[in-house]
Amino acid sequence: MIHLFKRKENKDYSWQDLIIVPIESQDFGPCPYCGQFSRHIQGSVNFQSHPIAIYIVHWTPEHMEYDACFELAIGKFGIGTSAKDRQAVSIIYHVIDSERSFMIVDADQNEFFSSGYVSVALMRDNVIGTIIAEKIFTIIDAIYMCDDRIGEIRNWG
Repeated sequence: MIHLFKRKENKDYSWQDLIIVPIESQDFGPCPYCGQFSRHIQGSVNFQSHPIAIYIVHWTPEHMEYDACFELAIGKFGIGTSAKDRQAVSIIYHVIDSERSFMIVDADQNEFFSSGYVSVALMRDNVIGTIIAEKIFTIIDAIYMCDDRIGEIRNWG
């Protein structure tokens, strides 16, 4: 997989153990500033029939010069859970000189955080090098490899 730094493998599950469940896909635009359309997909990442993350991916089709943004809500979902049980994480996917990479960024502008669906927006410095980073990259690997709706992004570069 594509990463900006060498990382340890998540010991709880691999990306092959996770199931991607597509939820929604929408196109928006044209943008009043640049005239481009953007694509927005949403899905769920499940492990052993239980959701462990909800995700949104935004990108501008046919324009890899604009980064794609992966937004995650991670934690507990379902009956008896609330925003207090979930955290927001934001990851940027970009291609520079045909090199693809993911980079965790501050999640304070994350759509899940701004909507109140999660209680905490994780900042990059609180994620990098932690066990949660291993899980986040495993989830990102599953989305990247298994959600057919982002096939265009996989072909960038």
